[in-house]
Order: sequence, then structure tokens, then C-alpha cells
Amino acid sequence: MAPERAEPDPDPPAPITRLRVLERTGSTNTDLARLAIADPPAWPHLSVLTAREQTAGKGRAGRTWDSSGLRALTFSVLVRPRADRAQWGWIPLLAGLATVRALRSRAGKQPGATERVAVKWPNDVVDVLGGRNAEPGWGRMRKLGGVLTEVLADDGGAVVGIGLNLAGTHLPVPWAGTLAGAGLMPAELGQRPDESGDGPGGPGRASREHGDGRDAGADETADDVVHAIVGEFAALLTALEQGQDVRALVEQVCVSIGADVRVELPDGSQLEGTAARLASDGALIVHTAHGEHTIRAGDVRHLRAPAQ
Repeated sequence: MAPERAEPDPDPPAPITRLRVLERTGSTNTDLARLAIADPPAWPHLSVLTAREQTAGKGRAGRTWDSSGLRALTFSVLVRPRADRAQWGWIPLLAGLATVRALRSRAGKQPGATERVAVKWPNDVVDVLGGRNAEPGWGRMRKLGGVLTEVLADDGGAVVGIGLNLAGTHLPVPWAGTLAGAGLMPAELGQRPDESGDGPGGPGRASREHGDGRDAGADETADDVVHAIVGEFAALLTALEQGQDVRALVEQVCVSIGADVRVELPDGSQLEGTAARLASDGALIVHTAHGEHTIRAGDVRHLRAPAQ
């Protein structure tokens, strides 16, 4: 679908170099990749494109994601890293870490709140104790959002798509959760004025300007989260480029490390074992009864949480 423009490009807060806000689109990753390839100088490192509503967002393994059924935050960041290409495997994990750091900072001094938000390898942001009941492969964890990284066709960088469920009750799967449910944003910001389905109803500052009745408070909250995530992400990318040890930083917030897991591999096979650590390129090292395996792609199901 053709993207609908929401407002002129605003002056972005640092470190964002260019910010474009769309009212509604299919996929921010697709849009930003197209723009970045068509005019590279106009879209520098840390350009951001965000959509108030996304109808064909991308997930891993060709999955799609539609944000129109709940209050959600969907945006993509263009990165043109100076790090060696062999280190680009860290980009989605650093985006996940940046998201966790930004959300934990919102938790403030709430008892136990900061420890609840974590990364599930390879690309999920989770609320560790978000559910009352255990779900297969997830336990009490609930998925707050995810990250999808796609290298540009001209090899000149990558787009990093981040989607977060802010609030709402129309969740797509039983293991989904929201930031409001995790106590990371006011629940009332999830009260959608278009519950009947009329109107776009996505999150965004444009609601004040277009008079569509959407909550300006939710718009500002979503924008604040974007700025916080990109700020953390920029610092982590700089650390990667400078050769710092980002592996230890990611492992500290990765709830998969130490867990008993089942890995569903792209070829349809499976293996079970303990997720032991991350490799030097961000791959997951799994110890099984038959030896050590390095996993660079696959769906990870948690069979048992790591000991606390």
C-alpha cells in the first residue's frame, strides 16, 4: 500500500539525523529501505521513519504484523555502521538491548520493574513475568515487541524495524503483552477512541493536527519512547564500532541464556539443550546431549527458565 503522509519532516532531536512520520503504511522497513537506496545522501545514518499505523509489518520467517488492532509503536531506523560487516550480526541484538534499556529507564524505581523487561534471543523484547498462566514455549513471559533487521539491497546499510505493543486488549497471540500491562506506560493511554474500527487509530502525534480524536498523550509517550530507544541504540552502535565488548552487555539482559530451549531451525529440524552463551558474532551457543551447536537463525522456545 502507498504510505500516507502525516506531517512535514520535523526537526529531529539528537542523535536522530532525519525523522519522517507517516499516518499509515504497510511496512516502515520497506518504505525506509526504498528511500535510503533512492537517495543515500538524504537519508544518513540514524534516520528514522515511524508510522502511526502499520498494516503489513514484517516479522521473522516471512511473518506479518498488523498494528491496527491495538495501540502500538512502529518505527524503523536506518543504520550505516562503520563496524566490520562480520559484526553486523550484533545489530538486531543491540537494538533489542537499546529497547530494554529505554524501557527500564521508564520503569524508574518501581520495585522489580526493571528486571521484568528483557531480550529473548534473537529478536524479542519480553516481560518476563507478564502472564498469569504459562504458555507453551513462553512460560509466563509475554512478548512486548520485536526487532527485524534487513540489509539494504545496495549493501550500504540496514534498516532496523522495531515494534512495541503499547496498550490494548486485542492482542494477536496468547503470549503477547503490552507496555501498559507491564506498568511501563499509563493504561488509560490505551483507550482507543475508535474501538468500532472506524479510523486509523494508530499511535502518533498527528492526532492533534488532524482532529481524528486520538489521544495526544499517547502520541507524545510513543515519541518519547522512540527518542529514548534511538539514543541508546546510537551509543551501542558506537561501542560496537570502537571494538568494545558488547557481548557481555547483551548477555546481561538476555533471558534465554541459561534456559533449557528447543530450537526450531529454518530447515524444519529441531534440537533441544541449554542456551549457554553468545558467540562472538551474536549467534546463540546451545549445549545438547550430542555436543555444542551454534545457532544463527531459528525460533527459540523456552522449556525451562534459567535459575535466578
